[in-house]
Amino acid sequence: MFEVPDRLDLREVSAGSPASRLVDRINASQAGALPGLLGFRWIEAERGHIRGRFDIAAKHFSPHGLLHGASIVALADTACGFGCLASLPDGAVGFATGELKTNFIGAA
Repeated sequence: MFEVPDRLDLREVSAGSPASRLVDRINASQAGALPGLLGFRWIEAERGHIRGRFDIAAKHFSPHGLLHGASIVALADTACGFGCLASLPDGAVGFATGELKTNFIGAA
């Protein structure tokens, strides 16, 4: 398994962690991983809530000049993952995405 430097340790994240500290740790943990490469930035992170963004750049577009759906799905999946991480009950050792489905109805 590939180890990401400064990754978040599930045992260190608890409901009692200050929200500002958690969001800083989440942002720092992305360096060198897909969310960091895509430029995701998290603004708020607390139990049951996460808010983030990314500035659309050339790397987020398909060869056809449209915003690539994978960029949008990656943001949604990452938000769900970090949201789960911030909401784990004490003693939890992990979580997994059960299903991820996206329907696009138009080009951005």
